Amino acid sequence: MDTLTRDANNDAPVLTEGVVDSATDFPALFQRYLLNGAAQALEQVHTQPDLVQQPDVRENVLHMLTFALEAPAAYAMAREMVRRLTPVMEQAGLWERWIFYLQRASKQGQIQQDPLTEAYCCFWLGQLYQNRGDFAAAHSQWRTALQHFATVGDRANQAKTLNRLAYLARLERCFADGDRLVSEALELLTPDDPERAFSYFVQGVLAFDRQQWSIAITHFQASLVISEQQGDQVTVARRLRNLGPALRAAGRYDEAIACYQRAIALFAEVYDPVQQAVTEMNLGVVYLLLEQPHQSLASFQRSEPIFRNAQDRWHLATLYTNQGIACRMLGHWAQAQAQLEASVDLWRQLDNIEEWVNALDELGLVYLAQQAWAKAAFILQSALTLLARIEQDPAYPSLHRTVAAHHAEAIGAVVTS
Repeated sequence: MDTLTRDANNDAPVLTEGVVDSATDFPALFQRYLLNGAAQALEQVHTQPDLVQQPDVRENVLHMLTFALEAPAAYAMAREMVRRLTPVMEQAGLWERWIFYLQRASKQGQIQQDPLTEAYCCFWLGQLYQNRGDFAAAHSQWRTALQHFATVGDRANQAKTLNRLAYLARLERCFADGDRLVSEALELLTPDDPERAFSYFVQGVLAFDRQQWSIAITHFQASLVISEQQGDQVTVARRLRNLGPALRAAGRYDEAIACYQRAIALFAEVYDPVQQAVTEMNLGVVYLLLEQPHQSLASFQRSEPIFRNAQDRWHLATLYTNQGIACRMLGHWAQAQAQLEASVDLWRQLDNIEEWVNALDELGLVYLAQQAWAKAAFILQSALTLLARIEQDPAYPSLHRTVAAHHAEAIGAVVTS
């Protein structure tokens, strides 16, 4: 019979030479094939970090991982495969596919009484659910991960999870919660921990949402400096993408364009198609502000299939709003209306009032441009009614002024027509 030993580097079981009587011991023979196959798959994961870009290789590895996750003898190898594959599967936008494996690995971690692996899987499930716009599921997974990390005394990963919960609070427009959670994360981190880069990023987006452009730029630049010191090209690209909107909002368009172009090149280099698409979309927004709608649409059209493939509803909704604006600027009324109606529907599903109102306002402008005064007035009144639900939101004053002015224009035209 074959016996198992432990690899000194990764604690994964490896097969030693032995003889299996294939005529009488089929379970042992199957286990031998499984362990050999899992070992080969793990070696591929070690030596081919870009395997997710090769569909045939990727499918073979995932097929073996499916079996390995169900075999107690292969658990250590399966756990290592999951740990190594998760960041690259997330980066490649293969979110829906990978959720299945993380769920299986989390279940096995529970069976094997391995709370750290269970915590790791819950953490990444939270990230993938957030990417898909399923915030309730993300919150649940991250809270579970936080409990497990606390149980094993892992302060660094507690802080990492608190940072993600802080960012989620920002997406849910719970700014005070975001401030509190990121402060808790910073208290757990040592002064030289690179995770502080994410804390500064969260502080940057919170300042951005409060329209504190210079503060946001300062936080984003601090985050970028740490990422560059670490030589982490993926994170450098993401922080450049974050810095761009703050520079754009501050009217520093040339700097924003340069930021985006550098980020796009880095995302292409490290194969992060979703983030590359987000950055392409952000670049398109700058071209909208520069009144170059044709150039904007070119950027937007490169992004759309990526968001669709990843089932990224949040960025799809944003993209539809922006494409609607570009089509309106070009006088393509039917296309503008279709894009903005799709955006309104997605923002309604995501229950993001600010962006929902913004999309309704843009739809109202499409009707105003066509002198469809009554339709415009109805849409804009709907936006104002909805906006009343977020009177305490930092975005409320400027958004209310904008929508109210457009509504008054529509009502005035209805009265005089």
